[in-house]
Amino acid sequence: MALRSWDSEQVRAFVAALDGQRLAAAFVLAVNTGMRRGEVLGLAWAEVDLDAPRITVRQSLVTVNGHAQLTTPKTGRPRSFQIDSATAVALRQYRAVQRAERLAWGGAWHDTGLVFTKKDGTRVQPESLTKTFRAVVKGAGLPPIRFHALRHTHATLALQAGVGIKVVSQRLGHANVAITWDTYAHVLPDQDEHAAELFRVHVYGGTR
Repeated sequence: MALRSWDSEQVRAFVAALDGQRLAAAFVLAVNTGMRRGEVLGLAWAEVDLDAPRITVRQSLVTVNGHAQLTTPKTGRPRSFQIDSATAVALRQYRAVQRAERLAWGGAWHDTGLVFTKKDGTRVQPESLTKTFRAVVKGAGLPPIRFHALRHTHATLALQAGVGIKVVSQRLGHANVAITWDTYAHVLPDQDEHAAELFRVHVYGGTR
């Protein structure tokens, strides 16, 4: 059964609908990297290099007995990967907002070190982010999908764009490539034909 996800046009409409949202960068990061909701909310500024630009996923924020707490990523090991320039810009803009909020709150601001926080610096409840996501999707008139489907959307579009399945697997943080293949093989129905044509062009020349 195919995973439900958006196409590229719908992703662009979603990103456009984020204008004015305080945590817009969190959603941009999710759809542009395939990070899990908990990984986005557990991301620390210490693991973000906006000059590279590159981030490292070392922890995840999950809800346990109604309380948000940090834990290790699902696979139990960190991963590091590049982010695109648009995502880096979104993070820079959000960082400026957060710094202004920190100054406004003064000594009452909570320094958690996390990228995405409430205005007072405290952790964002995962379900709160999902609630905002649903509101943005509904307001934009987009087909409703689960927050986790942003991850599937990223993987699907990346594979369709020609990104190697091993690279996609590593960026998603799957334990092995077999998991990625089993999950997304349906979006690569023409890879055999593609491989044959690539070989012909490489060896014999000409155009596809």
